This record gives sequence, C-alpha cells and structure tokens, in this order.
Amino acid sequence: MKRGILFIFLLTTCVCGAQDATFNNTHHSLVSMNPSFAGSNGHIRNQTGYRNQWPNLSGQYVTYGSCLDGYIKPLNGGVAMNVTSDDQARGTLRLTTISLAYAQFISIGNNLKIIPSIQAGYSQYTLDKGRLNFGDRVNARFNSIWYSSTVPESIVRYRDLSAGLLFKYGGNYIGVSCAHLAEPNISLFRDEVYKLPIKTIIHASHNGMMNTRTTSNVSCVVSTQGPYQSFSMRILNCYSERFLYGLGYGYFNSNEMALFFGFRAGGFTINYSYDVAISKLSGNTAGSHELSVSLAFKKKNAGRSPDLESR
Repeated sequence: MKRGILFIFLLTTCVCGAQDATFNNTHHSLVSMNPSFAGSNGHIRNQTGYRNQWPNLSGQYVTYGSCLDGYIKPLNGGVAMNVTSDDQARGTLRLTTISLAYAQFISIGNNLKIIPSIQAGYSQYTLDKGRLNFGDRVNARFNSIWYSSTVPESIVRYRDLSAGLLFKYGGNYIGVSCAHLAEPNISLFRDEVYKLPIKTIIHASHNGMMNTRTTSNVSCVVSTQGPYQSFSMRILNCYSERFLYGLGYGYFNSNEMALFFGFRAGGFTINYSYDVAISKLSGNTAGSHELSVSLAFKKKNAGRSPDLESR
C-alpha cells in the first residue's frame, strides 16, 4: 500500500510539477546555487554535502553533492565540475547530474567584480520499477484500464543548460542564476511531455566584522521554480577563525528554523545544520540534517579572506 501511494506521488511530480533538490548550507554549495562562484576563492576547492530530509518518513529524501572548482589565472576565470545525486524513497527514484561550469571575472576599479557564467549538464533519472506495486490493471474509480504502454520508463536522460551573474563589491555579493534554460523533457512516460521549469535564484550576502575576533555573514536567498517559491535568510558567525555558529529562517512548504554549527582549520571546514518545520509536520518528520565539508588548496603565501564565500 505504501509503495502504491509513493508511486502515485512520484508520477505526480513528473506530471504536475518539479522542484530541484536544494542544500540549506549555501556556503558549502556555492556553484550549485550560482555557477558564477566557480573559482571564487582564487584557488582550488572542493565542497561536498549530504542532506537527509525528513528521516522519519518511510520514503526519505537524501541528496549528495560534490563540486571541484578552481581559478585559472591566465584566463582570469574559474571552472567547476559539479556532481549531485538525489535519492527518493531509498533508490526508488534517483536523479544523477554531472555539470561543467565556466565563470569569467571582470574587474572594474579596485573593488567591483562582475562575474558572468555558463554551465552545461547531463542528467539521468532512474526508476526502480521492481520496488513498485502496480496493482490491478482495472481502475474502477475512473472506469479505465492501465495499458502496458503507460508503464513509465526505467531511465530518462536529458541535457541541461544554466547561466549565472554575480556582482562582488568588497565583502558584499549579489547575484542571480537561471537553471534549466532549455526546459528539458523529464517525463517518465514515453508518449507524454513534461518540461522541467526554469529555476531562478536571487541571492545576496554581506561579510563584515562583528568584533575583533568574530567575522559575521548575513545572507538571503529567494528562489522560484514553476509554482514553487522559497525564501531563506541566515546569520553565520565565525569566532576566532575556528568556530562557526549561526541561525537561519526559511519558507519552503512551511516555515522553518535552522541551526548551524561548524569548525574550520586552515583550508578545511566542516559544518552541520539542522532545520525543522514550525508546523504540525515537524513532529512527524524529525526535521532535516545536513553535513558539509569544504577543502581549499591554497598557496602557502596566500592570506586569509574575511569573506565566508571565498573560503
């Protein structure tokens, strides 16, 4: 019975709407948010994240992501390779995406940088039909028959294209990114077409010093994709260049609060976040857990940047 309900839900997402998986800790998923962050720290960097959303539910939504990016001095630009895997219902429906991004750094004066970018990707949906129970072919409620031609495909592949634009002034960032510009067909049914809606993200952040020992970052992200909208804002502090802590608020399908804790040493940073819905849903889902790790390979003579986005 549970598998039947899950199957209906999965197919409904392909017919009625789609929404990309999103990491809550945007500082450790910069290129996923905006490809213009490729090479933004001026060195080589790897950011890896794991998110387990609503672990109490039988379906579970688990997302993995890893991005390797670097700055190419002769081109004055950055490149990135991003790999993500979104697992729904313990492998019943899995989306795997590999993408390559290029960002061009344009300096105006001493403080302003304009960074346009482009990203091309290749994705694959994999449906494990062995985990599904199709039940009786006769639908008495709608007086119809489930013909074999309407059985979903096991694998659907598509190409994708995204673009971004980032403005950096001192310790301030503001940017916009648009994903799925080609609106690829992601329908699991051979004779039907469902185009993945364009996803638009507008984000801004400010880095500054709270006191002589604490660096503070205030960020805001607004996202829209088809009928879905989301909003989040966060305050993240770094004490003594070692300890991270912060508080966030977001609106996705309901109001959510998030807590952030982390530790950093040199180019290594590890961060954990926990967010919980402020609604009746919270008691049934056990919130969402996210763990992210960032590793920056910097030159020995490179100084430390106060910008959390540049770590």
